[in-house]
Amino acid sequence: MNVKPGEQAYVILKTLHKSRYYCVYQAKDYFSGELVTLKGLDQRFRSDSTLCNSLKAEAEIAARLKHPHIRQIKGTFEEGGNLYIVGDYVDGYTLNGLLADPAVSISPSDAIKWLLQLLNALEYAHSQGIWHLYLNPENIVIDASGDLFILGFGKSGEEWQFAEPAENEYHPVLFLSPETYLGEKGDARSDIYSVGVLAYLMLCGQLPWYLDLRQSSATQKQNSLQRPVLDPELTGKRLPRWLFTILNRCLMLDSNLRFQSVSRLITALQEQQELPYQSCLQRSGAPTRDQMPAAEPAPLHIVKEPETPIPAPVVSVPEEPVTATPTQVEEQAATIQTPAPPSPEPVADGKPESWRIPDPPPDSLQTPPKPEPVYHYQPQAAPKKDNLPYIRHLFKIFGYISLGILLFILLKYCVFARRPRFENVGDKDEPEEVVRDVNPVNVPLRMVSIPADSVTIGDVGSFAEDDEFPPHTVWIPAFRITPHEITREQWAMVNTSYPYQDGDKYLPITGISFFEVLDYCNAKSEQDGLEPCYEFSSNSVSCNFSASGYRLPTEAEWEYAAKASSKGEFFLFAGSNTPDAVGWYNGNSDGDVHPVGQKPANKWGLSDMSGNVYEWCWDWYARYSWKQSTFFGGPDSGTDRVIRGGSWYHPSSEMRVTNRAFAKPHSNARYLGFRLVRTGK
Repeated sequence: MNVKPGEQAYVILKTLHKSRYYCVYQAKDYFSGELVTLKGLDQRFRSDSTLCNSLKAEAEIAARLKHPHIRQIKGTFEEGGNLYIVGDYVDGYTLNGLLADPAVSISPSDAIKWLLQLLNALEYAHSQGIWHLYLNPENIVIDASGDLFILGFGKSGEEWQFAEPAENEYHPVLFLSPETYLGEKGDARSDIYSVGVLAYLMLCGQLPWYLDLRQSSATQKQNSLQRPVLDPELTGKRLPRWLFTILNRCLMLDSNLRFQSVSRLITALQEQQELPYQSCLQRSGAPTRDQMPAAEPAPLHIVKEPETPIPAPVVSVPEEPVTATPTQVEEQAATIQTPAPPSPEPVADGKPESWRIPDPPPDSLQTPPKPEPVYHYQPQAAPKKDNLPYIRHLFKIFGYISLGILLFILLKYCVFARRPRFENVGDKDEPEEVVRDVNPVNVPLRMVSIPADSVTIGDVGSFAEDDEFPPHTVWIPAFRITPHEITREQWAMVNTSYPYQDGDKYLPITGISFFEVLDYCNAKSEQDGLEPCYEFSSNSVSCNFSASGYRLPTEAEWEYAAKASSKGEFFLFAGSNTPDAVGWYNGNSDGDVHPVGQKPANKWGLSDMSGNVYEWCWDWYARYSWKQSTFFGGPDSGTDRVIRGGSWYHPSSEMRVTNRAFAKPHSNARYLGFRLVRTGK
């Protein structure tokens, strides 16, 4: 190499990263031997003026930032018509690489330490009027001493479109704020959204939403914008409630509802502020509520065993020989490295005092803790192929595992299936003989008036299932509803030949299919001089909601009546947070249905909304969708009808007022009943 002292000269050692337009290399200064990174345009695009200007702008912005946790840019130079950005190099691993390594488990103390370093660096950058807008695990590097550094300031806002992460790594688009993803102008709040995703990922070991990572990155992103943030308890993590509410606030889709500055976020974390819960799907000006009722129902509280803290990963980095050989480009996956920062602030027991995660409660039955393992980034040797006893042992283990999986499937889907299982028509609850003095006299059904209101339907609480969100607002006109399920006596007012014993007349009618209920509604309406609601054609049925007759409640009407509230605050069950107080379920029913009205009613005078028997609703079953224009009447088509409220046969979790279930219209199980409504006051 023919160069003179004082000139810029570098020897490329290997390729660290390649994207559609750019290449990043590990290089060394020809004169000093210092390791650096070089970023330049791919050979094919060196003449593209737009890309050259974008690279210059990135260098100018990044060079303005001088912070111990931001990768330092040294300058630029041109070689062979190509512009190169020169940056510091520090050995380490990207956060993506750590998360993808099955041998590494990020400890809470490390996650909090890195979160603080990330926020301090962003606070500094924002004070200079510079937003990152592209924070993701590939732009976060953890060096050999366990400190965090940020890369990528000044990058184009569209660079995520050309990202091609390695297998088992997260796509950058999942960390973009909604406004940045939609091409709008971002600001400090956009970085706060990305911080929320990164912090949740480090603390909980997964993304803040249930996503199918086998789907395309675009589909994953769209799904993340339609789902609330998972309560960490659902992931099995012991995260303090105050910390979850802070992360949730960072992840609000509406930027006006996030923290408005990094400084405000840091203050909330330092003071361990527990914020009022809002669904991340909430919009500015929309009604809000705290996530959970004040009192949690003891029977449903699940106490998880505290996890043994996993120590911070010990990074063992093989030494890279650096020699002044001719230019050499070796294709391999690696990361942009950054300079070593000053020593971290002093901590006690590896955790800063203000960030200490509460220790798990003592457990007298807990065995003494085992020595904590130390994980190294080294692959384990595979067993020898000629070790026959070892292989036999493996086959035996696989056999036990297979048997366990088979038993789990049988128990989950055959014995303890979440959704109701339906008996045949022959399983109807029919007594052997009729003991009844006279047929019941027909009388109009007693009903309770429910006022019209704008109502929030659905839930995102820690007990909620994934078909209960996103919560949505529905305008519900005034209606009337029967105070309990239709009884056998009331059924016999229309079906006079129905056999039931006189002592059972207050039991709810069960074993009735959806279409049998509709027939009853029309017949009962005619008996009481009302206009029938249902009209049948050859293969369909429609409902006239303006008719005066009896009909099934819509799913929204049912939930509104069960909650007895139009606001966001309601009990888990209809009238109480304790299931035994208001309903019959498999834990207290003695395996059978009970007469209506034996349990206390909710504040609107409705009993058995939770438990006793499932209740048919009019709607076809489908997941809630933000694209749906109206939720009052439900979807236009489907294969299953909604049933609500749980039953004597099912666990108490099915009794929650927001819990959703479904059944085929022809189902006639012994735990299926119904109650009726009429439109108007």
